[in-house]
Amino acid sequence: MSSIYEKQLRVKISSGLPIIQIISYEWKRIHGLCIKTALHFNREIFIWNNIEGIKKWDYLEREFIPEDETKTNPSEALRWYHQNRENELVFLMEDLHRYFDVNQANTIIGYLRTICQDESTKKTLIISQPMQRIPTELEKEIYVLEIPLPDQSIIQTML
Repeated sequence: MSSIYEKQLRVKISSGLPIIQIISYEWKRIHGLCIKTALHFNREIFIWNNIEGIKKWDYLEREFIPEDETKTNPSEALRWYHQNRENELVFLMEDLHRYFDVNQANTIIGYLRTICQDESTKKTLIISQPMQRIPTELEKEIYVLEIPLPDQSIIQTML
């Protein structure tokens, strides 16, 4: 059964939105949501964080495997995504908001703006973070999906 958030994410990806921001403290839930959604669209899914670089989901092994561990810098990861010619992929970047105020912010925002303007691909960039934070110049370009912590009824069904 699909959750309401999975349905919302599918609709936004189907509509061609190039960048989606998911707000949640539950990183495992975000991973599961993104993996299920990528599988629904028959897309490869990659994940980035500043410690492990870029990893690719292996659907057979059911785990992320290293793709490029040297890309721990967000600008390098965005360059990799932008230059990747595979048109059918989902790229999840974790905690990118930490870099919106550092010296590479102009490069990061530039890449995000360029990605927003590229209508020729079916790639989707998903930014996950625990709080909503988007640079002002991108507020109208990025769709925000907020996933609250589960309530009592959801927790009961999980137990």
